[in-house]
Amino acid sequence: MIVDDEDTFRRVTTLFLETHHRREVTVVAEAADGQECLEKLVELEAAVKQDQTQASRMPQVVLVDRDMPKLNGLQTITNIRIMFPNIIPIALTLNDREGDRRAVDAAGGYDLVSKAQMLTHLMPVIRKAVKELVTA
Repeated sequence: MIVDDEDTFRRVTTLFLETHHRREVTVVAEAADGQECLEKLVELEAAVKQDQTQASRMPQVVLVDRDMPKLNGLQTITNIRIMFPNIIPIALTLNDREGDRRAVDAAGGYDLVSKAQMLTHLMPVIRKAVKELVTA
């Protein structure tokens, strides 16, 4: 799942992941803000509870923009960790400011990836997160 208030960024990121990493990644949903993300996760969870064949629709990883309106990335990450402890939130940021990594860690985020370095850094972080999830 990709959560970002920039529609173009969500579409480009989905295209990148599904084109270059289609054997490893399926983007199951997108959201424009944290509130929409949580609502969609609740809907997906309900669908899976009613029909276990829908389990592949529940994301293992959620990519969350650090700075969004309504419910910001840190608040979204905290809520994901509370409501969906088996989902790994990874924060994304355009401006890698001092203290961002500590704030993401404190919110319960798995890692922070700069949008400027996504092409090289995102998939290694996702792979590591999923590997730890599977072996936990």
